[in-house]
Amino acid sequence: MLVVTVGAYATYLAIVLGSVGGAPFTEVRYVPALLWTVGGAIGAAIALQVLGSAAKIFAYHRDFQSW
Repeated sequence: MLVVTVGAYATYLAIVLGSVGGAPFTEVRYVPALLWTVGGAIGAAIALQVLGSAAKIFAYHRDFQSW
């Protein structure tokens, strides 16, 4: 989750700061970038959780945990 959070924030900053150019920061359109990066971070977090759950189910089904 930390990797997803840091990656999303870094992506957001890169997009917003890259679109500044010579304009003032108050005129930068940040809302679309914010919505896309938050949506992408949520999707990545859900995908990681589903993958982790599938790996646990597979491991428990195959008697991976022997204790």
